[in-house]
Amino acid sequence: MKIENWESKRFEDIKHLDNDGKEYWNARELQTALGYTEWECFFETMEMAMISCAANDEDPKKHFAAGSCKITDPAEGAQKETEDYRLSRYACHLVALNSGPRRGPVAHGQMYFDDCVSEWEGSL
Repeated sequence: MKIENWESKRFEDIKHLDNDGKEYWNARELQTALGYTEWECFFETMEMAMISCAANDEDPKKHFAAGSCKITDPAEGAQKETEDYRLSRYACHLVALNSGPRRGPVAHGQMYFDDCVSEWEGSL
């Protein structure tokens, strides 16, 4: 089953390519696309996805690359460093699977990444 183009566009719009042309998603952008408002709740889901990744004999560090990003706080007019992760397609698939599907965006993410997981080319 395919999801509508406008639904998959939400995930295509936040997809990035590294210098080698490999795709990845930033966790904070995926958090928003999946309808999570709190980083802590999303991070708990991401931790479950990392456990699932390891249980499938994959190295979570290859799919959930820790890093940081700069976020502008409009109230203060300054940037601050905050925790973020670069997620492989496989990592996004696991995050979507470990999310609550009652939220519309999560259900769309599950279908989008499930539909694309056969195209998975490995880690970041």
